[in-house]
Amino acid sequence: MEIRKLFKDPPKEILELPINPKTLWYVSAGKDFRANYFFSNFNLSSELVNNNRKFCKPDLFVYNCLGNEVNELKKSGSTIIQDPGMIDEIDLFDDYGSIIYLHKYIPLHLDYTVINYGINPEYYNVNNCQPSDNLQNSKAFYLEVKLERSNTKNEIQRILYFEQENANFFKEVILRRFFNVVYLKAICEGIAGGCALQSIMQLIYVKGQPLFYTNEGLTPKHIILEKGGTAYKIFQGVAENSIFFEAIDYGRYTSSDTIIYELKYMNQALNFEC
Repeated sequence: MEIRKLFKDPPKEILELPINPKTLWYVSAGKDFRANYFFSNFNLSSELVNNNRKFCKPDLFVYNCLGNEVNELKKSGSTIIQDPGMIDEIDLFDDYGSIIYLHKYIPLHLDYTVINYGINPEYYNVNNCQPSDNLQNSKAFYLEVKLERSNTKNEIQRILYFEQENANFFKEVILRRFFNVVYLKAICEGIAGGCALQSIMQLIYVKGQPLFYTNEGLTPKHIILEKGGTAYKIFQGVAENSIFFEAIDYGRYTSSDTIIYELKYMNQALNFEC
C-alpha cells in the first residue's frame, strides 16, 4: 500500500518515498539513533571490508514509540522550524567518530480513517505511564538526519517516526504492507521497569505461530536484539525449535551485548536478497 495513504495532506517528502521501501523497523525507538550510524554508507563499507558482512542499505528507517523521549524529539523539531539557523546544529547521536544532526522535521497527521489508532492495556501500562502529548491528535513526523564523519562525505537519511504503541503499530501499519521490513530491531522495549508489558517478539513469534505473519508480508531478513533481554529470550526459545526458519548468528550489532540474526526461511520464496 502507498505510504502517502497513511497521512492527511502528505508533503512532497512523503510523496517522493519509494513504494514498499526496504525498511528498518525499530520498536520503542526512543531517541536511539545508533541504527542510522550502523547502516551509514561508511559503516556498511567497513563491515564488508573488515568483517566480511554484507547488509542491505535501508531506503527508510521507521521508528515508533510513546512517551517523553518522543516529546523531546518533537521539541527539537519545533526548534528548527522556528529557527532555521538551528538546522544541522542539534545533535541526536555522537559516537564512533560520527555525529548525527537533525536536518529536517515535518509534523505529519495520521489519517484515522485508515488507521484504527489505540492503546491496548494488554501491551502498554496505561495506569503508570504517560503517553505522548496530545494523544487524541497524535502525530507522526518525518525526519531527515545528517551524518557527519571526518574525511567522508556527509549522508542524509530519512526516518518516519510514529507516536504509536508497539502492538497497535504492528497490526495497523506493518501488517498493512506499507513497508518491506528487512530489519526488525527490538532492543529497548521498556519491559524491565518501563511502559511496555509484552515484547513484540511475544506477539510475532509466540502468538503468531506457525507462520509468524509471513503470510501477511512480514519476512524480515535480520533481527537485532539485546543478549539476555526479554525479546532475545523469547526469540531464542522459538528459533531453537523452529522448522519454519533458521536463525543464524550474524555477529554483534553495535556492542558485544547485542546480536544480529540472519533469518533463512525454509520456504525459499520468502528469503530476501538485496
